[in-house]
Amino acid sequence: MADQNKPSIVIHGFETTYKPVIDPDTKQPTGKMREIIWVRYSPVHLINISETKERVDFLDPANVRNVPDDAQGALKMDVMRHRWDQIQKALAAWQEGHEIPTEGVPLAAWSGLNPAQASAFKSLGLKTVEQIADMPEGFITRVQLPNVRQIKLQAQAFMQSFEGSQTANRIAALEEQNEGLADELRDARRELQEALDVVRRLAAKQEQGESEEEQPEPAAPATRQRRRPVEPAAAEV
Repeated sequence: MADQNKPSIVIHGFETTYKPVIDPDTKQPTGKMREIIWVRYSPVHLINISETKERVDFLDPANVRNVPDDAQGALKMDVMRHRWDQIQKALAAWQEGHEIPTEGVPLAAWSGLNPAQASAFKSLGLKTVEQIADMPEGFITRVQLPNVRQIKLQAQAFMQSFEGSQTANRIAALEEQNEGLADELRDARRELQEALDVVRRLAAKQEQGESEEEQPEPAAPATRQRRRPVEPAAAEV
């Protein structure tokens, strides 16, 4: 699978040609012209050694047909999509009249080169520190500068430090984000606990009210009847 974090090609430029539009029925030119955009690029490991020129629309994975439905076909499409992502960005900048963006750390951001050295590398198509760090052995001899291998080693050391600092920044950002999430989680738990306490209090009040309604009223005390005194019988004469 292609490394989605690193460019696989170096784009040298775009150009436009025009082709007559042919009527499909008469097979004759219609008098209209169709614009065709071409891109010139090189693999990163063959920069300034091998250059390819292709029609941009032919490189769009959406226009590819008859790709095998197997692991090899999936790998091919993955490589094509990664290449197309890079071409799309550069094409959009070119169409808007901007300079083609550089994927990576620009040479101007590295203090390891003086302006003359940077110019020499740029004239050969090397515009980023990554490209210098990844220079193949066969390309080093093309650079008309002294101590090119030493410059390559310095570029590699710079990239290791740069990537390490980026990793540290990402870790710090994640830790900060996790702290924020932990605070939100604590707040959510506190709010949930408060809501549960309210529910429990309401339930307790309701249960207490129901028990009071079900309790029977105390019976009225029975009234005691006074016994009438028995009168003594009259004595016989």
